Amino acid sequence: MDDNKSKNKNILMIDESSSESCDDENHFQIMQILDSSVLSSSNSKRISYLFKDVINNVLECGFYTKHVVEYITQTKKVQKYRIKNVLHWIYKPCWFHTINNNNHFYSIYQALSQRDVFKDDIRRIEEADTSNPIIVVTDDFDKYGSIFNGNHRFAKLILNNSKKVKFRLISKEELYKFLVKI
Repeated sequence: MDDNKSKNKNILMIDESSSESCDDENHFQIMQILDSSVLSSSNSKRISYLFKDVINNVLECGFYTKHVVEYITQTKKVQKYRIKNVLHWIYKPCWFHTINNNNHFYSIYQALSQRDVFKDDIRRIEEADTSNPIIVVTDDFDKYGSIFNGNHRFAKLILNNSKKVKFRLISKEELYKFLVKI
């Protein structure tokens, strides 16, 4: 990426034939990051990245969460899973903190187990609106998929001893239509 594009954060839609540089392998896990460099902090955008790209600190391609959620809300019906069938989601790394230039990845389970360490996430879990379904993306290694959007809502459902979780499902193929160069 040249310096001009890097400064302006130009966004280019990637069609299926040119997505190799942003392609994932079979396992599809997402990490959301608030990108305040795109707009002023009061108007920041949430960008979802492939987890493998976050780990490798290569944030060149991502998904504008708002665009994906708008599409799914308009096109996908609400479904339900029994919580006991997807309880394993609490162990998947879904958030991170940067401390001394090192990314520390952690799961819902870790945040709930160490509330004094993850105070911001605990606050967001407590404030989460569980009336909105979570967004789940298909995953070749998990027949229930992986959470694309809604980890804080899912955590609140766990805390509230809910029996079911409402979700909308999108396939990896559909999601890739929203992949953009950042």
